[in-house]
Amino acid sequence: MPEIDLRLGHYSFDEILKTVHHQIQLETDEKLINKILSRNVGSERKIIIRGIPLFIKSLALRMNYYSLGSNQYSGVLSNLGRPNFPPEIADQIEHLQVIAPPPNKLIKTNCGIIGFKDQLIVTFGNISYSKELEKRFFRFLSQQGINVRLTI
Repeated sequence: MPEIDLRLGHYSFDEILKTVHHQIQLETDEKLINKILSRNVGSERKIIIRGIPLFIKSLALRMNYYSLGSNQYSGVLSNLGRPNFPPEIADQIEHLQVIAPPPNKLIKTNCGIIGFKDQLIVTFGNISYSKELEKRFFRFLSQQGINVRLTI
């Protein structure tokens, strides 16, 4: 979960890119992922927790998610990367699209990305009235000399 602390001042795009790159490199280490998964599942091994009815645990987890989980994020970016299709199948595919993770009341805008052939397909899911984030995002790409084509 890469993060930028805006209390430390303004970040240039290059600074954000460098920070996110290094954080992702560190956080995708297999041992670290196993540690996080073990921690998340570890409490279920405790005999006291296993005895609590599921509906109570679900309620507690839901409250915890809304009080701590979503408040830590300004949005979610799902990058599916470049799928590896066999050549005979890839030749038959004209276009791919990814559906962004569903937004919620706290995280109103999410983004999904997938690469295919010479394209990067970006999809936003947005339940807010403003489309300013999307406009600024694609305007920035255009200003960087990246060819942007919008489809609706």
